[in-house]
Parts: sequence; structure tokens; C-alpha cells
Amino acid sequence: MPDLSSRTPEEAFSLLAQAGLSRKSLGSSSTSNSSLNNKTFGQSISAGVLVDYETQIDYSYYIYVAPPTPAAPPPPVPYLFGGTYLFILDTYSVCVGGGWSEPYEIRQYRTNYYLNGSPTGGYIVNVSDEIPYKAGDAVQIDGVCGYVTPSAPVPVPCSPSFSAVSSWTGSCSGGTQLTATRYRNSCTGAENVVSGSQSCCTPTTQFVSSWSGSCVNGVRASAVRYRNSCTGATWVSNSYASCGPPPGAQ
Repeated sequence: MPDLSSRTPEEAFSLLAQAGLSRKSLGSSSTSNSSLNNKTFGQSISAGVLVDYETQIDYSYYIYVAPPTPAAPPPPVPYLFGGTYLFILDTYSVCVGGGWSEPYEIRQYRTNYYLNGSPTGGYIVNVSDEIPYKAGDAVQIDGVCGYVTPSAPVPVPCSPSFSAVSSWTGSCSGGTQLTATRYRNSCTGAENVVSGSQSCCTPTTQFVSSWSGSCVNGVRASAVRYRNSCTGATWVSNSYASCGPPPGAQ
């Protein structure tokens, strides 16, 4: 006998058919638990019991019925709550000469109506004389009573200059050394670094090779090639000397 509990009626019917059994009757019962809706219960033979082929089985299923909605409570009645508070109806200024003005207010004192612990926006007026009330000392406000705020001085543009703050020179390598100088902008105070390089070699003249030509018409040309020890550049120095037979030659 299969377990039909917590199945839909259709699923329970299919399980019975697969086991070679059939349904005899299908009952129903209402429930307020929505999770049990359309779920089977109460099979007539317990699950796991050995029964004959084509035995008829009774079982039932739940139908969810929502519980009745409780009656709404009577609407609450607004009530007055809290002490009297000041409300400013209006503000204005009275000119007293020389561009000076005095601030005035029209005041009203109120008490709020509350509903369920929150203000409703309604109120009653406790005191409402609405007599002008001086709210402070005389002040000068731009555009009020002819007063105009003086223009701020126009700042003079700064012409920046750059002064050296620090410098650095690297080691000499291959006749060249790296340099860096930090400069400061006199207007903004911002600093920047300018990098570069410079020669660090003391040049010497190095002999490379020499050449001497034949004596032609009493003159012998010669040439010497030299090299700059720093740059590696080479150049040739030419010279001419007289030549002829040695003294006493016939």
C-alpha cells in the first residue's frame, strides 16, 4: 500500500493505479491552513500494508477556506495634544534710515490636533493678536531699504615666477649625468620637477693613427687621426713637410 499523505488527489489516484489499486471514494474537509490546501489525508489502509490486487481505497483531501475578516475598529477621534507653540504668519522689514532695516514678525500661538499619536495638520489658535513684533536689531541687507552691498575688490592677477627649491645631480656614467631641479610657482605654491642631463667628461685628445705619403716634388704630405675621449668623435690633422735627397747626395 503506497503512502498517499500530502499528495494532490490526482497524484494519489496515480499512485494507486501504479500499485494496481483503485479509489473507492474521495472525501474532503475544509481547513484554515493554506499550506494544506488540496493535500490528501486519512487513507483507509495505512501505508506499507500488503493488500490484494485491485483493492479499493478511501481517502480525503483538504480544501482551504480563508478565515473571516475581523470587523474594523471604529475610527479614532482627533484630540488636542501638546503645549501651545509659536507659528510665524509673516515677516517683513521696517526702514529706519541710512540703509538700515528692522525685522518684524506677525506671530500666532497654536495647539495641534493629533490622531493615533501623529499630528493631523489641524490646530486651534490659542492667542492671535497679530500685532507686529520686533524680532531683532537693525541690520543692513542688500536690496532692502536702499542698501547695496559694496562690491568686493577685484583681485589683482598674479604673475607667477618659478624659483628653484632643490636640485639633484646623478653619478657620471659614459660621460653623461642625470639632473633634476624642483621649482615652486610663486602664485599657487605648486611644485614641479624638471629633469635633464649634462656632460660630465673632461675631454682629452687621443691618438688613433697616422699616415705619411711619398715625397712628391720635394713635399711630403702626412696626416694624423685623433679621437675625443668623451664624445668619441674623430678628426684628421693634415701637415706638409719638404723632402729631398739627403745632403751630399749626387
